[in-house]
Amino acid sequence: MKRRLVNFRPFAMIAASLIAGILIGYAWIYGAFWAFWTIFCCMLATGIVFFVLKKKKVAICLTIAVLSFLGGFFDFNMFYGSYTAKKFENEEVFISGKLTDYYSESKDSIFISVKEASVNYNETKYNIGVWIEADEDFSVEYVRKRLSCYVDFTCRLNNAPVFKDGINTFYVKNNIAYVATSVKDLNFYSGNLSFDETAREYVRTTLKENMTEDTASIGIALLLGDKSNMSAELKNGYRQMGISHIFAVSGLHMGFIYSILGFVVFKTRIKKWKAVPIVFFPMLFYAWICGFSPSVVRALVMTTCALIFNALGEKNDSLTFLAVAAIIILLWRPVYLFDAGFLLSFSAVIGIICVSRILNRSIRTDNKLLKSLYSVVFISLGATLGSLGLIVEFYGEIAFLSIFFNLLITPFISIIFVLLLVGLLPFLKFVLILPQWFFTMTNFVAYKFSESGFGVVSAKSFGVALLFFYAAMFVFGGFINLKKKEKKITIVSLLTVFAITAVISMLPKPTERQINVLSSNSDCCNVVTDTKNNAYIIYDFSSEYDSDDIIDRCKKNNIKNIYAFVLEPDNFDSDNLLALKKAGLKVDSVYFNGGIVDNIVYSKLNGNGIEVFCFVNGNYVEFDEYTFLCIAEGGKAWFLSGEKVTMLFCGDIGTSAFDRIFYNLPEKVDLVFATENEEYIINRTNCLAVVTQNYSSDKIFGTKDLGNFTIAIKNDKIIAIP
Repeated sequence: MKRRLVNFRPFAMIAASLIAGILIGYAWIYGAFWAFWTIFCCMLATGIVFFVLKKKKVAICLTIAVLSFLGGFFDFNMFYGSYTAKKFENEEVFISGKLTDYYSESKDSIFISVKEASVNYNETKYNIGVWIEADEDFSVEYVRKRLSCYVDFTCRLNNAPVFKDGINTFYVKNNIAYVATSVKDLNFYSGNLSFDETAREYVRTTLKENMTEDTASIGIALLLGDKSNMSAELKNGYRQMGISHIFAVSGLHMGFIYSILGFVVFKTRIKKWKAVPIVFFPMLFYAWICGFSPSVVRALVMTTCALIFNALGEKNDSLTFLAVAAIIILLWRPVYLFDAGFLLSFSAVIGIICVSRILNRSIRTDNKLLKSLYSVVFISLGATLGSLGLIVEFYGEIAFLSIFFNLLITPFISIIFVLLLVGLLPFLKFVLILPQWFFTMTNFVAYKFSESGFGVVSAKSFGVALLFFYAAMFVFGGFINLKKKEKKITIVSLLTVFAITAVISMLPKPTERQINVLSSNSDCCNVVTDTKNNAYIIYDFSSEYDSDDIIDRCKKNNIKNIYAFVLEPDNFDSDNLLALKKAGLKVDSVYFNGGIVDNIVYSKLNGNGIEVFCFVNGNYVEFDEYTFLCIAEGGKAWFLSGEKVTMLFCGDIGTSAFDRIFYNLPEKVDLVFATENEEYIINRTNCLAVVTQNYSSDKIFGTKDLGNFTIAIKNDKIIAIP
């Protein structure tokens, strides 16, 4: 009997068609209608041809694929419609609801999700994310201590920027459809934690009371996937070690739960079908506690499939289980296809299925210890290969010691995970001393890595070349039926094409002249690029989150040199600027507008090879394509002049201060970057547009509506690109 070329999996075909439909749905909302009709007509025509040729099985498969494609397309568009309703857009409304235990804070503000929300006394099915600015009435700490309380307030409400600057799945994960700002008349009322919030709070409190602050933060991240308690240095250190994946609740954690419960079932000799609910419901509870993130849902679905197949006495098929998990998650939340956690989780499992499974079969030893060691090595290798390309795509770096640390630390994580669970029991809290010792050692290494920057190599996106790499993995995994010699030739050919395509895609390309406007709570956060791959950053570097965004933008644009221009020296945080150097970017110099730079800051920057300049009113610096003029008369601003465009960056100033700055301008300004008084500026200067951190209106581009966006300078036109 002739073998099929492809080891066919119906669910894998459905998942692939669903993904194609979602991608085309994404293209549709940006006006690429031709993509839908082209692919739909091609699939339909192919199905008709095979039906006419009496290839009924193929025709049926193509029909299912077309239906799955349409399902993905309409599912995405329906989801898009539900998250982009303009009912309350930019309106002042009255909000009431209950604070969740999810929050994110900066120095002077806190972002909290409000559930059971109503707008103008009308209930909504979504949560509302609210920015609360610290003032004399409410500090950030005061608000944080009132999580789970009921609240009401008046505010300005806008749609969450889910579909701005690509797709931001952060809001979807937290079920946030609206974002509230300009909060007034904030009132707190007593409330109780929900059951899942109580469970999470018990974990946090128990670990914090019985472990040190740093080690407790690692324990919380390991059990709940909540990294908000970890310092930036710890996060950076674990990332450079290549083991930060242990904090994303997924198959690793579900595997621990599954193993513990499976051991109990085995010892008590419970029948297979009775074992299914005994194992499933505790795993479901754990997934609920962890917020049903894409990675944990993927692991839950795959382990549930394995449970059912074992009860039926059927052979497990990991690729089918993976496809079923993808179908369930994407039908539930189609935008998760664009989520880094979703893609990394699935790619790591693909690597294990395609690479680790084959390598494990090659083990020829009866020594159980040696066999287990080989298995750990191969699983780590497979997961690393599967996710490597996407790690480079999302983070622009490779942790080249990741396999070493995974082999050294990951085997102990299962023991530590169990000890943390045991330590949550009231009479066994003393057990937590062991995880504390372990995390003390790993934290020490993480801090050393974070300080030195050692262990990470910056890399550029592989782009479309990744398709050839994954194709080679599937051939290696035996999903394509080829003879041994043909298989080797195919794998080598695909990897060669991958290498050539990757090199071509990674070659430096000249950037366009553009301005990346980053959504920030700061006065001004903008990245101006020229055609020679230089970046000019106008920002006070007051937030580490904005620095991460800047790093991402600069790496995507292959930036060679960075020049920083600071409006308010008093707000400047040198650590956030040095984070750019730690990320492998070259920071050439920093220019301060007025004032005297602190000697400690000056020495710190100089010691890291960054030149420091303090400018006064009228000082200017010339580059190949731009000239920056310092204005410090009445207010502080940077005036930038270049070919066919002039820009003024003035941050947070009043009308009188702006008037004094305006009188110091050497020529007409085209673009003004400010945070308030936009209408006044438009009328006062007759400029082409004002760019603000607030909301958009005629001739005003605002990050509150657009999220992060780019202003491109095309000949004589200035174009805003979300």
